[in-house]
Amino acid sequence: MENYRNHPFYQEMNIDHLFLNAWEMIKKHYGWLFFYSFILMVIMNLLSSSFLSGYMQDLSTLASDPGQVGPLLGNMFLFLLISIVGNTILSAFLTHLLMNQDASKNHMSLLGESLVRYFIPLLVATIVAGIIFTLGTIFGIFLLIVGALFAIIYFATIFFPISAIVVNEGSDPFKTIARCFKLVHTDLWKILGWVLLILVIYLVVSFILGAITMIPSASSFFEIMSQPEEALSSGSLFESFNSPIQILLNSITNAALFPVFPIFSVLIYLHLKHGEDQLQDHSELMNHLT
Repeated sequence: MENYRNHPFYQEMNIDHLFLNAWEMIKKHYGWLFFYSFILMVIMNLLSSSFLSGYMQDLSTLASDPGQVGPLLGNMFLFLLISIVGNTILSAFLTHLLMNQDASKNHMSLLGESLVRYFIPLLVATIVAGIIFTLGTIFGIFLLIVGALFAIIYFATIFFPISAIVVNEGSDPFKTIARCFKLVHTDLWKILGWVLLILVIYLVVSFILGAITMIPSASSFFEIMSQPEEALSSGSLFESFNSPIQILLNSITNAALFPVFPIFSVLIYLHLKHGEDQLQDHSELMNHLT
């Protein structure tokens, strides 16, 4: 993407600038970001209900009939695969939308470009990053809980701008992984602090919104807690969390939060890229003068 230097948020930032720029992005793009996220979340929640409801209606029978576990795990794997693909498509599309500076391109053309140019590289890069993240966390466990926690925060920081790197640089998946390490390490401790703060705020807001969306099911929840065995055998445990209103509320909550990641991925990438370009421009100028 040749014109990234013309992006209004291609600049060096501090924490204040980061959140002010995020707010500007929210004011300009959030309606569309939420709309596209909501469509995906509704589809994901409906698929979850379709794939799993047949096995979860009677958990007591599932526990006593091991033969049902295999098909359930197969459906769970299939749903996980569909979720990864759907989230990757949405992440690539929203990141491309936020990075785009060509006013002549409408959203459908951006979606088409995202599917053709960025989806496969981002999907493979995300899977590779997930493997590295998992192995790093497992290794961190051997260094006790502190090691595992640091590994989680470190790799979350390294791979935070992965979608923006794919969209802007179009590199192959393995070069993308290398670019994540190289680019983030140019300003590691600042970015680590930013990502940690973003994740803490995200978790707090997610908890609050999750609690609010559970209000319609609160009465059912307390009934289930008072008679758990009956809830397991009757299927009411699953039904209470799978009603149309609950699916709608969960979709709204997830859609409201999903844009956080492409927004901050783009902003962090532009900050890092600005610093990297300044160093390269300065080096080229010095070479030219000498």
